Amino acid sequence: LLLCALKPSLGPQGPATTLSEKGRAFLGAIPILVVILLTIGGIYTGWGEAGMPTLSVGHVSLPATAAIVVTAMIFAPLGVAAAHKLSPALLKRIFGLYLIFVGVTMLT
Repeated sequence: LLLCALKPSLGPQGPATTLSEKGRAFLGAIPILVVILLTIGGIYTGWGEAGMPTLSVGHVSLPATAAIVVTAMIFAPLGVAAAHKLSPALLKRIFGLYLIFVGVTMLT
């Protein structure tokens, strides 16, 4: 990848993209960058702090991180498949009900 960045002729010719398309692609990567920065911040602020649970790096629990990653890897494709099969109106209703449920749960 680095060699192709330095000398583009080494890689295959890809489709031409506009600056607008590149900007939208970058905006899609911002949440990933935020998660990475927050994780680094959690590690930094908790590093060397007494009383941290075992198997944690700073304020980041490694077992919880592993569970979240595995669960996301299993259920993300299922969610995408379900979203493509459902109508947009039904999907909006389901998401609205989910938000109401989360809001009520947070208030109680």
